Amino acid sequence: NTGQVQPALQQCLEWAMQMTSSQASLVGVLEGMQMKILAVAGSEMPGSLLGLSLPFNESNPFASSLQTRQIVSAPIPPAIAWYSGDAWLEKYEYWLGYPLQHGVKTAGLLVLLNNQPEQFTELQQELGRPMAQLIELALEMKSQEAQRVEYNLKDELTGLYNRRAMAELGNREVERSQRYKRHLSLMLVQINGFALFDEFYGHLVGDQILRGSAHLLTSILRDGDIVSHYDEDVFAI
Repeated sequence: NTGQVQPALQQCLEWAMQMTSSQASLVGVLEGMQMKILAVAGSEMPGSLLGLSLPFNESNPFASSLQTRQIVSAPIPPAIAWYSGDAWLEKYEYWLGYPLQHGVKTAGLLVLLNNQPEQFTELQQELGRPMAQLIELALEMKSQEAQRVEYNLKDELTGLYNRRAMAELGNREVERSQRYKRHLSLMLVQINGFALFDEFYGHLVGDQILRGSAHLLTSILRDGDIVSHYDEDVFAI
């Protein structure tokens, strides 16, 4: 059930902690040069970590597992300059990292943390592997759900939002303008004579006109503006 992906991630973290006798855990996914924290577990893990996008560079103490695509068990570095809120890491002695795959790419990382003075054993590393595989499955489901939502809201021909998306986003903008007492404009743009042109030259040429019009509109509008292919020859802005 894709609606239960987030609870599933949380449950996998709890199980992984139990199986490896660790005290805290987190799941992060790569977004460019950032690692976004999707889930955390452990009584002393700060809730403020959830949803944060943290640097993925040489100062990231977990980077080695992603770079090598191997399970890594290592001590927490004594001096960390990762980000301004990394004091929580000082409570732990060792970390265990499992790179998470999405197809052939490394998409993220499962991290287990231990506050004991002993390194994670090989047995603990193997016990955590099934949980990493379950988390990979949950992340795959999350990605597929996001793609489905995006597909349902986009017009296949022009790549713009479709009529359904415009209705949802338009209602949201109306509510926002009322709440903050700001002006809101709606503009409908119609291609004059499109039906005759489409009939005379054929649908392939008509499709090129629609795609070209979509490109023109998106190139001259601001980033915050919303444009959709509202009807056959009508765009809504």
